[in-house]
Amino acid sequence: MTSIANAMANFVGSRETSINTFKALTDRIFSFNQQSNAKLKAISLDYKTKSAALAANMSRLEGEALSLETQIRGIIGKYTQIAVQMDHDEVVDSLRDLLTHF
Repeated sequence: MTSIANAMANFVGSRETSINTFKALTDRIFSFNQQSNAKLKAISLDYKTKSAALAANMSRLEGEALSLETQIRGIIGKYTQIAVQMDHDEVVDSLRDLLTHF
């Protein structure tokens, strides 16, 4: 009977060790997941901030590009008018070709 009692005591001890090891492992996994999630939140916030800044800069640059294009077309148009007044057909054709490909 003593060997059965010893075997059961050993079994209970092994189970307790197994349970404690499982709990320690689960706690470590939980801690890792919390840290991982905190990093993901930080990355997400950083991405949102940077993407918003990038989108704002892209919009600003697109507006500036449109403004510059309008100015350049206006200047080319004025040069074309001057070339027409000076009767320089070759220059007029070149400027009009430039405008169509601009």
